[in-house]
Amino acid sequence: MGQTAQAQSMDDWAAKNIAGSFADSNEAASKLKAAAEHCHLIGGVTVCPMPEGYEVQIVVVPINKERTYAIKGQPNNKGIGKSTLMTLATAAGVEWTVSRRVDDGRDPRFCHWHVEGRYPLIDGTFRTIEGDRDIDLREGADQIAGKSANEVGQLRQNLVRNAITKSKLRALREGFGVDQGMPIPELEKPFVFAKAVFTGRSSDPRIRRMFAAVIAQKQLLASQALFGGPSLPSGPPPVAALPTGFDIDEPPGMGDIADSSITEDGEVIDMPTQEAPPTATPIPAPPAPPTPPQTTQRQPPPRRSSEPRRSSGDGVWPWEPRRDGDPGKGTPLSEVDDRHLERLAKYYDENPGDERWAAKNAALASEARDIVASRQSGGSGPIGDGWDDPNRY
Repeated sequence: MGQTAQAQSMDDWAAKNIAGSFADSNEAASKLKAAAEHCHLIGGVTVCPMPEGYEVQIVVVPINKERTYAIKGQPNNKGIGKSTLMTLATAAGVEWTVSRRVDDGRDPRFCHWHVEGRYPLIDGTFRTIEGDRDIDLREGADQIAGKSANEVGQLRQNLVRNAITKSKLRALREGFGVDQGMPIPELEKPFVFAKAVFTGRSSDPRIRRMFAAVIAQKQLLASQALFGGPSLPSGPPPVAALPTGFDIDEPPGMGDIADSSITEDGEVIDMPTQEAPPTATPIPAPPAPPTPPQTTQRQPPPRRSSEPRRSSGDGVWPWEPRRDGDPGKGTPLSEVDDRHLERLAKYYDENPGDERWAAKNAALASEARDIVASRQSGGSGPIGDGWDDPNRY
């Protein structure tokens, strides 16, 4: 790179000539080889062929030179600050899985913290990182030697927070292979990290359209989860949802989307269709046991109630007389004239009452109609129903 490197900073050169997303594994390997020569490359150079729809993403992270710090006893070296390491962790996709205190927490001036995390490598596997850091701010401890009382007070106030941050920074340094002290000329070189990302781009227009439909559905589902909206069907998108002109039957051998598989080289192969399992014959339920015969029990006498127009259901007139000629309350229905019986039946037909009284009121109305019908037919009551039985009521 010679004259080019002299005309511009290494950060600008790497951003223009190395950073990017590459579907061609050979091109990506060439970029990473240049990064290994002129930058701080995290990970290897070799790149395997990417599966269909995946690309190699190369990220350039410049070192924040304003946040470097001097290292005691190393005048030619400087340490990389928190901002650069955290930016590198974000670019690498570090996920912190464990963050916990190791000591018992009894001493308010001592804390030992442990963290664990992981980040994806270019081959799809994960690299695990971990770090421990103890903060000792007790009287006479080496970590507060030479510090003022104000500085010690600030450190003690942020004891746990400093322990968490320093344990993460130690894990990142060890996981990325970053030295505690780096020569000053090396600070001009940025960090370079490569990872595999799914972009949905493909040289095959049919597969590209299929990926576009899947990505669109994923975005719609994410939007629905955040902001609500009409429910969307789950699972892969239906064929009708694919763009117009997307022919899944061509070229020959591609087969139906549901019965095909895409290899790492992008080749679509037919898969055998699984036959539906035979439908199991339902087992008939066992017959219900016979219902035992019910014995007729004599009903207890009705409970007195102060609510008006309530029937006790014992075959007697349920209301107090309100005008001359009305039967008295408790008069057997067989002694009540037809006009009053018809009024009683009509009233309970229109006003059955609540669930406590509906059945009794309906029975009383039915009995009143039976008496009227029996009288109109010339009898004293319904034939064959035990009307004259003195124990009926």
